[in-house]
Amino acid sequence: MKHFYGYTTDGTIVTSEIHTFGFPHGCNLHNPNCQHELSVRLRNLRADHDPPVVGFVEWDCGCDREDATCPCPGIGASTGYVADGVWVEKPALTLWLDGVEVDPNTFQRPMSKSPGTVVKIKFQVDGIPDGTTAKMYAASGAAIYAAHPDPVQLTFQDGFSQEVTLVAPAQGLTGGLRVGTVDRYVRAAKFYLRGFAI
Repeated sequence: MKHFYGYTTDGTIVTSEIHTFGFPHGCNLHNPNCQHELSVRLRNLRADHDPPVVGFVEWDCGCDREDATCPCPGIGASTGYVADGVWVEKPALTLWLDGVEVDPNTFQRPMSKSPGTVVKIKFQVDGIPDGTTAKMYAASGAAIYAAHPDPVQLTFQDGFSQEVTLVAPAQGLTGGLRVGTVDRYVRAAKFYLRGFAI
């Protein structure tokens, strides 16, 4: 199924354009000369977006056009960016907890620590340009930042962000963070920390 992403001058994807059962034949939003009614309407709608949308890129998720509930548009937007008018997959995001690389298979599940335990996390993105920034937000649940603002601006150097200090919440509570929501090179991900002592 065909989707379109609106992107900024630096290639960051900031809008995800979807249409029930896919976009109709002849609607080529990525072509600025396309005069299909839907293309014109969406271009006009996004003209005042902040930050400004300078173009659109087509992305075909492979789903059947008959599926009105295709879940893919958000996936393509959070895992890619645009370079030279082409959708490019973002590199993998690695989480480090207290200096140890976290298994990517457990990345999205809550990590348990005794309430009040202080931990330090940082992120790694291979090939990311030095000085690239990304925002990390509190996602849900209990507060787990230790004296950091929300959002925290991450700045990458030699492939790594700075460390961020977290504190495990009270017994049985879970706090979450999300990163890479609208950032050019950083893949979207969530991290959960649960306060739990046996």
